[in-house]
Parts: sequence; C-alpha cells; structure tokens
Amino acid sequence: MINHQALQKTLPDQVYKIRNVVFALVFLLIGSFEFYKFYNLNTILGLFLLSRSVTISFLFFRREKAKAEDTFFFKTLAYISAFLPLLYSSHKSLFEGHLNTFFEISIIISYSFSIYSLMHLGKSFGISPGKRNLITSGPYALLKHPAYIGYFFSELFILLLNFSIFNILIFSFSSSLYFIRAHRENKILRL
Repeated sequence: MINHQALQKTLPDQVYKIRNVVFALVFLLIGSFEFYKFYNLNTILGLFLLSRSVTISFLFFRREKAKAEDTFFFKTLAYISAFLPLLYSSHKSLFEGHLNTFFEISIIISYSFSIYSLMHLGKSFGISPGKRNLITSGPYALLKHPAYIGYFFSELFILLLNFSIFNILIFSFSSSLYFIRAHRENKILRL
C-alpha cells in the first residue's frame, strides 16, 4: 500500500533540470551505440531503439516536474526497465522468409505505437512513477498503459526474431518490470 509518506519529495528545480539533461544525453548515447551495433548486423531493431532513445530524450527536455516521486528503490527499477531493451542481442532467426518479415513488421507497429503513446504523454512523461497529470485521451482513452503494451509486444517479437537464452532472460525481467511500473503508477495516480 502506498501512502503520501512513502513518496519522496521532488528534487530542487536546478537539480531536476540537470538530471533530465544527463538522462536525455545518456539515452541518446546508448541509443546511438545500439543503432550502430544493429545496423552492422543488418537488422531493423537498431533503428527502433534509436527512435525510442531520441523520443525519450526529447521528452526528458519537455517534461514537467512531478508533484511527488516514488521511492528510490522503485525509481531505480523503472530506470533499469527503461534500459533493458537496449541489452537485447542480435542472433540468427529461427524462422525464415515470410515469418521473419511478419516479426519485423510487428516490431515496427508495436514500437510505433509505444512511441506514439509516449509522445501523447507530452509534459506528463516520466520513466519512474510519479504524481503527474493523468492523461485520458488518445491511446490512454482506450488503455491504461499503452506504451508498456507496445513495448511488451515489440520485445516479444524481438525475442522471436533473435531467440536466445540471454534474450529470454531480458524479456522475462523486462516484462516483469513493466508490470511493476504500471502497478506503481496506478497506485500513485490514485493518491
């Protein structure tokens, strides 16, 4: 159960702005590295990891300060969850031909839906759960957590396209953290 005492006070404005710039630059740097890695392997994944990183970096610059933030532990889990998709490794697909094409198109659609959902959040964007404005329009009129749903399906198709034990572990951990983040956000937004 979450109460107001469990939420941390937000950072001073200057520290908050500096943190946003640092995280934006980190996302851009890692996204660029992932693009390069997957581009050299001739897979589409790098392009979408880069577009996700650019979107998140842009939103970091625009976002409003949360009225209250979650505890350090859950903030840390949220940031780990945000970086996990960057750890997927590229492997030779178990599938050939049309099925590979289906998975690639599914990744494009799922990632595009996630990016659209993030952009729709606008200034209410945040990686870690915090008390921000509740968005109930666009994809959020139909689903509570459309970005997480898009991430889940895109990562599922990434896993199927790049099947390995390591990627199974990343997918399992990542999916669990999306569930935890969604649950925490629901509780905090109800306070």
